[in-house]
Amino acid sequence: MGYFEITTHCSLEYLINNEEDNLEAAQPEFYREIIEFLNSDTKIHYTYIYPRDEEDISHQVKHNAPVNSKGYKPIYIEMWSKLSDYWDENEIKKCVKILGEKFFN
Repeated sequence: MGYFEITTHCSLEYLINNEEDNLEAAQPEFYREIIEFLNSDTKIHYTYIYPRDEEDISHQVKHNAPVNSKGYKPIYIEMWSKLSDYWDENEIKKCVKILGEKFFN
């Protein structure tokens, strides 16, 4: 099935506010992607980690997912959400349903 992570915008804001220098230096593209999402009207954003080496290739998700320029599917999918400021059971169920519809039809 692959690895999924669901992150609220509050968590992303915390990351930017408390780890900005480290994050920007270590992962500038990821940092910019977070900033763009936080400043946008987009409610849900997906970011993907694709195989980095030969071993990772066997860990590609088997379900519907976008391929990168090398034709690989992601090994990790992150869903960023502005649907709620905090997690409760209903919000988690809502996000899992969205993930299921998007990636498992």
